Amino acid sequence: MKIGDRIKKLRKQKDLKQAELAALVGVSVQVVSNWERHYTTIIPYDEIEKLARIFKVPATFILFGEEENRQMQVNESSNSYKPIQDIIHISLNRADNPLSDLPPEALEEIDNFLNYIKHKYKVDK
Repeated sequence: MKIGDRIKKLRKQKDLKQAELAALVGVSVQVVSNWERHYTTIIPYDEIEKLARIFKVPATFILFGEEENRQMQVNESSNSYKPIQDIIHISLNRADNPLSDLPPEALEEIDNFLNYIKHKYKVDK
């Protein structure tokens, strides 16, 4: 499930119209529509945080979904960040990039996560 699908599902569970969600987040109805139709795949972190508060779910759930969020919590509890560091290191330093086999949705999730981390830690680049 993509991020737009999760937003739409959460919105419908809360019985909100796109216009109502847009007003709560502080964006236009067109922005919400674009999220849900996958026209906009990179959502600013402050909007992810607002969505998380509105839907009463972790921001990581909006970004990655339930199963992925559960796995992240397991990794966080064991301080196991080494696998992602290894993947990034390998990807940057090898001609046979292991990320090249991933489908576009997976690359989109990685990109969303990196943007989330950059914003959270106020990294400009």
